[in-house]
Amino acid sequence: MVSIIGKRALRPLCAYKQQRENGGDISAKKSYEEQKQDGERKAAKRLLEKHGEYYRKLKATLRGDDLYAKHNTGKAIVDSGLSFLFTCKDESHPWITEQVKPVF
Repeated sequence: MVSIIGKRALRPLCAYKQQRENGGDISAKKSYEEQKQDGERKAAKRLLEKHGEYYRKLKATLRGDDLYAKHNTGKAIVDSGLSFLFTCKDESHPWITEQVKPVF
């Protein structure tokens, strides 16, 4: 999802298909769920490469769930001149949970 400063609406990002690396078969080293998550993060990276400049001009904030709340994804977004807001699960990010829980 994308939000624009000063606008009240959220807009969905363009959909990007997941692609297998080298068109190969599913790796035995990773579970199907791990491969699916890797594919979604790679699709997000391709979206950023193709449309990042457009969203940067809009001063957009990208929003996502725990799947995208990873250092590499956040760094790529910041390096593109964009902001992000991701939700995260307690078990995925225990340090953040420790820091935030006392506040609430």
